[in-house]
Amino acid sequence: MPEPPCNPEAALPPSPHLTDDLHKLLADLKELQLRHQQRLDAYRDAEGEVIEAQRAAYEEERESTAIEASDRLDTVIHRLEQLAAAPGRLPAPPVAPAPRRSR
Repeated sequence: MPEPPCNPEAALPPSPHLTDDLHKLLADLKELQLRHQQRLDAYRDAEGEVIEAQRAAYEEERESTAIEASDRLDTVIHRLEQLAAAPGRLPAPPVAPAPRRSR
């Protein structure tokens, strides 16, 4: 299997809490999705249909975003493997117990 693309964040040490890393990973993926949607929307009309005169350009852009997404998927899988293998990770930051009310 080929090495995943170099991603500086993939080499970062894990944070103390697994959820912190997962939220960061999810935010990055949502940003990618939004950016791809915006790039493809440039070829759509107000109803969201592809403008026929721009279909070839739309298909090229679609292929380009798919390749980028595929490359990112390799990086995400690699990062998730790192996170899953890291020993001693807490699933979430500890929550302080609620103070007891005196009666």
